[in-house]
Amino acid sequence: MQPSLNFSEKIRGFATKVASRVTRSWRIVALGAVLIVALSIGLLVFALTPKASTPSPVAETPVEKPASSSIFARTLDGVAVADASSTTLLPIAVMVENSADAWPLLGPAKANLVIEAPVEGSITRFMLVFDASATTTQIGPVRSARPYYVQLADGLGALYAHVGGSPEALDLLKTLDRVTNYDEYYHGPSFWRSASRGAPHNVYTSMEKLNAAVVKMELTPPGFSSWTYTDDASATGTQSATEISVPYQGIYRASWTYDEGTKMYTRKQGSTIQKDADGEIVTARNVVVMESSVVVLDGVGRLSVGTIGNGPAKIFHDGQQFDGIWRRSSGEHLRFETVDGRVIPFARGKTWISILPKD
Repeated sequence: MQPSLNFSEKIRGFATKVASRVTRSWRIVALGAVLIVALSIGLLVFALTPKASTPSPVAETPVEKPASSSIFARTLDGVAVADASSTTLLPIAVMVENSADAWPLLGPAKANLVIEAPVEGSITRFMLVFDASATTTQIGPVRSARPYYVQLADGLGALYAHVGGSPEALDLLKTLDRVTNYDEYYHGPSFWRSASRGAPHNVYTSMEKLNAAVVKMELTPPGFSSWTYTDDASATGTQSATEISVPYQGIYRASWTYDEGTKMYTRKQGSTIQKDADGEIVTARNVVVMESSVVVLDGVGRLSVGTIGNGPAKIFHDGQQFDGIWRRSSGEHLRFETVDGRVIPFARGKTWISILPKD
């Protein structure tokens, strides 16, 4: 039998166990303390570190894009465009008849400028002038050239599209440098003949075809002097004018009615509002009635209409009439002035000019 431990040895063993447990407990406590301190430091650093920005739940004020620094006036009609290179494109002039046998027409409602004058038989004819940026898909019926239209197209430096012409007109086209003669007889692919119309009222063209011709011929716009345009719709003329009468003969008598809301004049031929064949109403921002000499040239009734010199003119826009004088030298675009020589401004947009005999 093993002798039992004495009392002192029991005391030493108990003390050793207690010390061992205390040592282990102290290490645990120390380790816990270290963890607590480390966690506290980490939380403090997190609290003091600047936080990354996050999207605000409040809608931000949108940044406005700056307005275009430059706006340019198109030479043909004064309409504002953003690209300076598009202001002086080559004008495209198309000779379109106004015979009642050809109604309804295609193009008068879409042209940027229209010049109307009498031809033989008291019928009027139109020179429709389009900016090259136009996309008009049908223009016509296209008819023959007359010398006074050739001169006015020359003043614009235009491509002049037509189907033949009077002897005087065809001779004149050979002598003028600024106008480009574009006759259907020599440029047939740029025109077509409608099966739904009888000749000679069945020839049509389009801006796509005419612009393709300009590119193919590598034409450069010779340029012309633009009219002066105003944005002041409150300009005061000689008198107010909301109704305009243009005394051509018979069914070709025309009139215009002003609409204050649209600032446009609406055209009638006879008592009927004039519309293109596609239903678009003929309107204009400016209407001009000018007087010139008109002389019968031959037994057919062909006319000579003066386009060089000067004569009385009335300009209408914004419900106002402005009395003045038209002036033109050879190779120039028409000009309009007051009797004391001040330029008469136009409103920006389409202009329709009607030429009447002085009598």
